[in-house]
Amino acid sequence: MVTDKKTIAVGAAVKVSITMRNISRSQIFFEAAPGLPQLIGFRPELRDTRGQPIPLTEYGKHYFEAPFSTTSDLTVPLAPGKTVIQEMELDKLFDLSRPGKYKVHVERSDTQTVVKSNILKLKLMP
Repeated sequence: MVTDKKTIAVGAAVKVSITMRNISRSQIFFEAAPGLPQLIGFRPELRDTRGQPIPLTEYGKHYFEAPFSTTSDLTVPLAPGKTVIQEMELDKLFDLSRPGKYKVHVERSDTQTVVKSNILKLKLMP
């Protein structure tokens, strides 16, 4: 997980890129749903310096907590050694209205494995 800025003004867009690479010897599959937000299958965790979770925005609550359905889910193959990159807008998902230092990572799981990203450190300035 990466961002082009480590220090960001409060109220500015906070975008991070998530790279998922298939390091296995077999093709894997992940879900995609056209017309839905880009994060299907990824669950971010954002915490402050005290380790407290940052509250979700209304949009974040709707995205992560509301049930949704679609008739056009796709199962997308990812060949061994290949990557897919998705973007996440943290400022739309979490309440980042307070200056401070934050740590974020994402998790993705299938039926057998939970994979955690690296931890990204961010600083929000007034």
